[in-house]
Amino acid sequence: MKEFKFNRVWQVLYPVLVYFILYQVARMVFRKLLPEGFSDLFCLMLSAIITIIPLYLIYVKLPIDKASPMFQKEDYKASTLILGTVLTGILINVFAAKFPIINTSEGFAEANKVLFSDGKLVMILANVIIIPFLEELLYRAIVLGQLSMWINEILAVIISALFFGLFHFNIVQFVYAFIMGILLGLIYVKYKKLWMPYLAHALVNLFVVLQS
Repeated sequence: MKEFKFNRVWQVLYPVLVYFILYQVARMVFRKLLPEGFSDLFCLMLSAIITIIPLYLIYVKLPIDKASPMFQKEDYKASTLILGTVLTGILINVFAAKFPIINTSEGFAEANKVLFSDGKLVMILANVIIIPFLEELLYRAIVLGQLSMWINEILAVIISALFFGLFHFNIVQFVYAFIMGILLGLIYVKYKKLWMPYLAHALVNLFVVLQS
C-alpha cells in the first residue's frame, strides 16, 4: 500500500520536475546562445515551447479522465464560469496594482521585467498563447487531473493551486496565482476539458498585456 501511494505521488511530482528543470535549463541555454537583441521574454517563450512537448506526451499517456469530444455544442454552458473567472482575474489585477506591496517585492518586479521585456506581438505570443498553455497543461491537466482521481476534488484543486502559486516564486504572484488556480481548477474538474481553463487564463493575460 505504501509503495502504491508513493507511486501516485511520484506520478504527480515527476512531470513538475520535468517542467521545472527543462524550462529553466532551456531558458539559460537560449539566453546564452541567442544574441543580446533577443529579450528574456523571447527566451522564455522558446523554453516554454520546448517544455510543452514532453509534458504533452506525458499528458496523453496518463490514465486520467479526459472529456471526449473536446468540443461540443453543450460547452456554451461553461461560458458563465469561464467569464466569471476572467472577470475575477481582471479585478484582482486592477486591485493589486493599487497596493504598495507590489512595489516592495523584488521577485515580482523581476518577473514583470521579464514578462514585459519585448514588443506587444511577442508578449501576446508568450504571455497569452504559449506560457498559459504550458501552465494549464501541467497544473490543471496533469497535476489536478491525477489528484482528482485519488482524493477529494476540492482538495485536489487546492493542492494544484498551491503548486501553481509556489512556482511563481514571489509572494505577490503566489497569492494571485493561488486564487486563479482555484478558479481554473474548478472549471477543469467540472468539465475535464483543457481548453476551458486555458481560454480563461489566456483572456486574463490578454487584458494584462493590452493595458500594460
